[in-house]
Amino acid sequence: MSRTAIDEILIRIRELPDDDRLVLDELLAQEEEAEWREEAVKAREQAKTQGIDQQAIDRAVKTVPVFDEPAMRALVGCTSGRLRKTSDQWLDETRGSALLEEK
Repeated sequence: MSRTAIDEILIRIRELPDDDRLVLDELLAQEEEAEWREEAVKAREQAKTQGIDQQAIDRAVKTVPVFDEPAMRALVGCTSGRLRKTSDQWLDETRGSALLEEK
């Protein structure tokens, strides 16, 4: 598809009435989620062939910081008193502890 064709599609999308745009956005989100789920299934199958179980995946995901610590520290002035927390405390609160419970 050419850049001109893509630009024409974008112009038509911008011209949609708000209700139609919301429907389009929802349909695109559903498509994206379906693609993500397919990729997740493939990734799990690949991990399984390599002997990696779901708990190992969960641990790896949870141990990766999910924010820019220097940026967070730049905002530390807005978190004083009882709201002031370490980066580990913020991660535990927003995403859960990296330590998984044994089942």
